[in-house]
Amino acid sequence: MPERIQVGGLDLHLDGYRVFASGESLVLSRKEFEILYSLARARGRVCSRKQLQAEVWGDGTHTGSRSLDFHIRSLRVKLGDPGAIVTVRSIGYKIGVAG
Repeated sequence: MPERIQVGGLDLHLDGYRVFASGESLVLSRKEFEILYSLARARGRVCSRKQLQAEVWGDGTHTGSRSLDFHIRSLRVKLGDPGAIVTVRSIGYKIGVAG
């Protein structure tokens, strides 16, 4: 897994779970970071809801779809750009152009 990913104006550092948007440090929960990191690693490809849930919560963990929705909504607010995470209807999410 890469230690650092840059996509658009986002700069994600795996060490310390640090995120910078257009140079400004953001405070994210661990789950928010893991969702964003998964989307950034996919770089524009669609990540299914099931895939994100497996990567972030683990294959054996059953989380309600509302939990993922809550974290996506929270990420959009914290990123300050609703288009930073794009919903692909009936499939999942992908990273948008951020920054």
